[in-house]
Amino acid sequence: MLKKYIRDPSHILEKPPVEIREDLQYAMEPVKIVGQQVKKLRNK
Repeated sequence: MLKKYIRDPSHILEKPPVEIREDLQYAMEPVKIVGQQVKKLRNK
């Protein structure tokens, strides 16, 4: 069952501004994966 979300200002992520060059390209920077979970599906 879903639980009601309780708003917390510390959950807001700040994103850096995107710099666009004159030729309308931008440099992509790698982003770190913070958490990863593997779940097993149930068979009936």
